[in-house]
Amino acid sequence: MKMKIQKYNPLIDAAPYYVEGEVEYREGITALDAVYLFHTQVEPVNFEYACGGRICGRCGAMVDGEPKLMCFALLDDSEHTIEPLEGFDIIRDLVVDRSELDRRLAEADTRVMTEPVTEETLTPANFDADEYAETSDLMMYLERCSRCGLCMVKCPALAADKQHYVGPAEMVQIAFKDMDWYDKADRVAQAVSSGLYHCIQCGMCDEVCMQQVPHLKLWEYLRTKAEARDLVPSYAK
Repeated sequence: MKMKIQKYNPLIDAAPYYVEGEVEYREGITALDAVYLFHTQVEPVNFEYACGGRICGRCGAMVDGEPKLMCFALLDDSEHTIEPLEGFDIIRDLVVDRSELDRRLAEADTRVMTEPVTEETLTPANFDADEYAETSDLMMYLERCSRCGLCMVKCPALAADKQHYVGPAEMVQIAFKDMDWYDKADRVAQAVSSGLYHCIQCGMCDEVCMQQVPHLKLWEYLRTKAEARDLVPSYAK
């Protein structure tokens, strides 16, 4: 199986370049398997992964031009090109700098508390069993998010206006915290101010998500709550 992998060390290379070679094909081989074989048998390549099972999100890369988690991207017995994930600064070869995305997602996912959680407050006063039942399925999918950033790569709304839209990955975390009964921040207002209505509902985020996080359903959930509070911005009416 022919492999073409982009390499680049910004400390010494003037520009990215490609190295080519062949690795043995086997049924069920993933892009991560192939890169590892290339690294050990053809030429050393810097790449990153932790779990190898689409949980950590660290092995995101461009596989034949599409953003994928290498550990879950199956390859056929043809020629394949592996490049670093678009939209991120390259540290070396396939390793990109995710620190800014990680910081933003961690900040969005930080619970805002006004009182400590005790046995007396385990069930908040505003707990609504019916509303919890309605959101429990969405929460199950939200917990699968690996924060890989694939959705950010393919989002045309983010590419068009990074100033007014935080992008799907961060919006997912905002939605997750809105469903957190102990979080006291106004996450609906945060979603609107973060560009909820700048999303064009193209569905690319759902298409590339290898964890099947239902982004568009989350946007519908947040927009419904925003409309109930008359928070829809004038440009979206």
